[in-house]
Amino acid sequence: MGGIAAGIILFNPDLLRLKENIAAIHQQVDLLVFIDNHSDNIHLIEREYGDYENITILKNEENFGIAKALNQAMLFCQSKGYTWVLTLDQDSICPSNLIEEYTKYLDLPKVAILSPVIDDRNMRESSTVPHSTDDYEEIEKCITSATLTNVDIWEKLDGFDESMFIDLVDFEYCMRILQSGYKILRVNTVILLHEVGRITQPKFLFWDLIILNHSPFRKYYIARNIIYLAKKHRTPGGIIMAYLRTIKLLLQTEVYEDDKAKKGLAILKGIRSGWKL
Repeated sequence: MGGIAAGIILFNPDLLRLKENIAAIHQQVDLLVFIDNHSDNIHLIEREYGDYENITILKNEENFGIAKALNQAMLFCQSKGYTWVLTLDQDSICPSNLIEEYTKYLDLPKVAILSPVIDDRNMRESSTVPHSTDDYEEIEKCITSATLTNVDIWEKLDGFDESMFIDLVDFEYCMRILQSGYKILRVNTVILLHEVGRITQPKFLFWDLIILNHSPFRKYYIARNIIYLAKKHRTPGGIIMAYLRTIKLLLQTEVYEDDKAKKGLAILKGIRSGWKL
């Protein structure tokens, strides 16, 4: 089958932002599937989009996490004959040229993912805006939102690691892509407006820090998966660096964020769980 499918992963989305998201991508793809992780407002989404001919809504009976939902979206689109699937967060707004630009590079060899330039709405300066003047370049990692994923390679790599649930799922998949000899390309003509947490940027001496202000729930999984990722891939010095990263996360949280006790406890629990995982 020709054409491109897209999947949006839902969990209690802001309906106005989701409407912007759908409006931006709906006419660019041939099939749009929602994977809902047991949202409280899914009935409103079904009422609005349930009758669309090229939109399918799949509902989970509980929150299975981002990794499983991504695999569900990929499997569903694969069952419909699609070989490339665009994955989207519920709050990312795609540019109108996204699919048009991506399709220029579908025939390049060994490409597992095509990704955009990320322009974070909360950052004073986006750290991911490319310095290259090339139309595209190879990169080492990317987030899953607005990335176009090769279904055949996803299947060969056994999909996303569902044991991670949420956070660093995308980076872990990127590591396996590169280890297996495939490529991740960033298409520099595609700019995605995106938000990562509730970023603040305080100064520490001469450095601008980036504080994401995630919830205790997310802090737990970030810490857990930092440790798990290092253990799984066994990179040189990886375990030591992972513990240093979690210590940095804990210190920044305790100094710069609110709800310090709950978040700190969540990070410590995450470190312990990551070691056991």
